[in-house]
Amino acid sequence: MAAMNYFEKWLTDLAQRQTMLLPKAVRVAGVRDKILGPRSDYAKIDVLCEPADSLEIKFDLPNLQEAQQHGYLDWAVMGMLDVLMTENTYPLRNVRLTIKGADIDSIKSNQMAFRHAGRNAARNLFEAIRPKVIPST
Repeated sequence: MAAMNYFEKWLTDLAQRQTMLLPKAVRVAGVRDKILGPRSDYAKIDVLCEPADSLEIKFDLPNLQEAQQHGYLDWAVMGMLDVLMTENTYPLRNVRLTIKGADIDSIKSNQMAFRHAGRNAARNLFEAIRPKVIPST
């Protein structure tokens, strides 16, 4: 019996599912600021999310070189994709993500902090586009 390639199956399933559409451009922030015993995690990103024909990732921030030096932006994008592809029934694939800002602390920032900040930004995006229900009086 051949071993199943679960990663490939997951990608195929994801590519075949209907995609959710982003109705309008939204700017969101993602933050990770947590004390973890003897150490702390800190990361903050500012992301402009716009409708697009496919997934596009752009970086337009003043401290781009510093943020790329440790791979922080890649980890932030991976965190966003964690949520955009799996949080809802339909993945949000057709979106342009432009990271406009990244706050980095020389002591507390790390790759996982940026992944968590990316996840937080994506959850904030879903919250921003979720239809608001106004309670009747």
